[in-house]
Formats: sequence, structure tokens, C-alpha cells
Amino acid sequence: ANMSHELRTPLNAILGYSGLLLEDLGGTPAAADVEKVQRAGEHLLSLISDILDLAKIEARRLDLILEPVDLRDLVLRVLDTVRPLASQKGLELKVCLDELPELQTDRPRVAQVLLNLLSNACKFTDVGTVSVRAQVVGRCVSVEVEDTGIGIAPDALTLVFEPFRQAEVGTQRRFGGTGLGLAIARELTHLLGGTLTVRSTEGVGSCFTLRLPIPDAPIDAQG
Repeated sequence: ANMSHELRTPLNAILGYSGLLLEDLGGTPAAADVEKVQRAGEHLLSLISDILDLAKIEARRLDLILEPVDLRDLVLRVLDTVRPLASQKGLELKVCLDELPELQTDRPRVAQVLLNLLSNACKFTDVGTVSVRAQVVGRCVSVEVEDTGIGIAPDALTLVFEPFRQAEVGTQRRFGGTGLGLAIARELTHLLGGTLTVRSTEGVGSCFTLRLPIPDAPIDAQG
């Protein structure tokens, strides 16, 4: 907590003052430079948050708060968050959600995993659709996020969940991101007793499948 405070406090000050500068500078040429500073600061803040999250997970110091969760409602709320990005890129969002049982899980952490999967799907798709399907499979609830994006090469599939590894050189520079999102998503899923897997065809698209256990039905955290 102390490290988080020490890292975030000065960075939040930089972002705050750069925001004030942008308001003062209006549409002047200098405003463009200040905007670059602000974007870089926002990227660094995101990176710090991801690194701290991953460090907590690896040190087994991340506390889960379990509560009854309506997963169907949660998926719809996360979809509302990514809808502007999908609309901006002209992507179609397809949603097929069955009636789902209530889960006993950590709502913010499940939302974090879903947001990562959905924002990635939108980010790596230029044309076509992002589909979300949720259903009961055995004693689990399965959520699939499928896209018609750039896909992942077969030899890179084993790397997508590793910290700072991108599916290809230049992907991070082209699309942004910290390179930690999927690593954190999978670790969080394991902590929640679930699995996160991927299948993909390069140039066709990818499908990430999140499975979470229905209460009183523990599953092996593999995949």
C-alpha cells in the first residue's frame, strides 16, 4: 500500500497539472505537446497499477472478497463500458446470454477480467464483430469473448498469458497497452477457481473462454 501511494501520488499530480494546462492552453500548438505528456502519464499510471496487481497476485497478497454475483448483469455492465470503443471503430457487438446461476465470487475482479477480454477484442479488431456468449457448461459458467480481429500465430499462443509478451513485435506500440492485462486476467481467474483459455487463427480472429465454478462445485484451476 505504501509503495502504491509513493508511485501514484506524484504521477496523479502530473496528470492533474497537465489537465489544468490543457484547459488554459486551449487550441494552441503547445496544447498538443501537453496532451502527449498527459497520455504518457496515463499509460504509466496504468502500467504501475498492473505491475502492483501482478506483484500482489504472485506474492499471494491479493485478498478476494466473495459475494453473490449476478454474472449476466455484470457482463452487460462491462459491455456498456466497451460499447463506445466498439462504436468508434464501427464494430458490431453480438450478445447471447443464457439465464445464469448466481455465483459466489469477487465482483470487481471478475469485472476486471471481463473488461480486459472485451477491450482487447475491440482493440485488436478493425472490421467485423465482437461476440459475447455466456452459458452453463457442466458445473461451471462459461463466458466466451470472440472477435474477427488479427488473430494470434500458433507459435505465439503459449506466450499470450505471459507478462510483457505480445503476440508479435510491434503489437504493443501499435495498439497500446501494458503487456500485462492477459497475464493478470489469467492469474485472477485461477485465484477465483476458474480457467481462462484461448483458441485463435491468425488473420481470422480469437476466442477467449472464461470458466468460473458454480457454488459448491469446485473445479481444477488449469488451462
